Amino acid sequence: MFRSIRDRSGTKTNSLPSARRARRMTKLAQRFRDDTSGTIIIMAAIMLPVVVGGMGMGAEAGLWYHTQRQLQHAADTASHGAGIRKRQGDSQTEIEAVALALAIKGGFKPGRGTIQVYNPPASGPNVGNTRAVSVVLNEDVPRLFTSIYSSSPVNIGSRAVSIYTNPSFACVLALAPNESASLRAPGSTNVNLTDCDTASNSMANDAFDMNGAAGYTTDCVHTVGYAQPTNGLTLTDCAEVDELAAITRDPYKDVAMPSVEGPCKPRNVGNPHHGITTVNPTYNHSSYATSGLKSHRYCFGLQVKGRVHFKSGIYIIEGLNFSANAGADITGDNVMFFFTGGARSMLNGGADIDMSPPNSGDYSGILFFGDRTEPQLSHVVNGGSNSDFTGAIYFPAQDVIYNGNAGVAAGCTQIIGYTIEFTGTSDVGLDCTGVGVKDIEVAASVIIVE
Repeated sequence: MFRSIRDRSGTKTNSLPSARRARRMTKLAQRFRDDTSGTIIIMAAIMLPVVVGGMGMGAEAGLWYHTQRQLQHAADTASHGAGIRKRQGDSQTEIEAVALALAIKGGFKPGRGTIQVYNPPASGPNVGNTRAVSVVLNEDVPRLFTSIYSSSPVNIGSRAVSIYTNPSFACVLALAPNESASLRAPGSTNVNLTDCDTASNSMANDAFDMNGAAGYTTDCVHTVGYAQPTNGLTLTDCAEVDELAAITRDPYKDVAMPSVEGPCKPRNVGNPHHGITTVNPTYNHSSYATSGLKSHRYCFGLQVKGRVHFKSGIYIIEGLNFSANAGADITGDNVMFFFTGGARSMLNGGADIDMSPPNSGDYSGILFFGDRTEPQLSHVVNGGSNSDFTGAIYFPAQDVIYNGNAGVAAGCTQIIGYTIEFTGTSDVGLDCTGVGVKDIEVAASVIIVE
């Protein structure tokens, strides 16, 4: 109890000496200091925002990581699919469409991101590699908890590079996608392919067909569909036919056809009763004047008689056939023959032919070139025992009948047709150093390298 005292003025007050009042305040402070009954609540109140914030940021960081991994999977899938389509020769537009479709299936959201397909890659260790393709994905991920710090979305990116590698090389390719017996060796045919494979892009059950006593020797046979071989098939570099194989790319798919222009030349060339006749192209053709090649245009076909040498240039054959009589002797270096307007090669037996294509420029490696817009034509390529067709015999929309004794095993011959039929005895080689042909790549593996 406070006791009542009077001050000097006579007023009654309640008071304690200042020392006692100080001690009382000190004890109260000590009691507050030593009281721990509310510590946890106070600490929780102080730390709760920190803990919740840390959990929120951790969860959101985990979401970013998950998104990045998902995006990387999408890039890998898209890149691998793009590599497969690149291997079979699709255009950039087709490759991009496949990459986008596969990326979306892999979880990529195009509405909040971008996709870039580089063919070939524009950066990294495979920059400029013509067998490689890269896919770069980016997504803007909206912020959740971290939006209290920034309103800008988080950009997450991924990149993958695929490459097709370790191909084998073919010298015979049938391009027809569905034709029965698109590549065939009937009867008593005997075909010997040296150091090269055979490929058919047909999905038919008999995409590669042999019958009778035919013999066929090659490193390996690749068919998109199935094969019907006989005991006459000899494979020197694989145990069995590679059925259900990938489509083989047409290496000359992007080579533009020459335009048809220039004055018409007489159809008949050469004289069997005179010496050698030399043909020298003189027309400066707009399609390839910069390459230094000139052209001749035969508007009514071309018939060769006797000994004829074709000098360097492009020979356009229209309307009627390119034919040679028995006993004809045809030579030519740095030449290409373009068939259009219904013209066909009808080089029937008995002629000796020794010709080679340009080894540089737009038409490098192509000896015979058939118009892609004229299907349902057949070309007969047949020469004597000393014939040598160096380069590519390229009829992508038409059938090729390759008859006996045409070509030599030590040379460089590619046969590409819509369908191909061998008859007689044919020796074909693929020693193409310096010839300028483009490789027919088969059995290449597509792998992710970056």
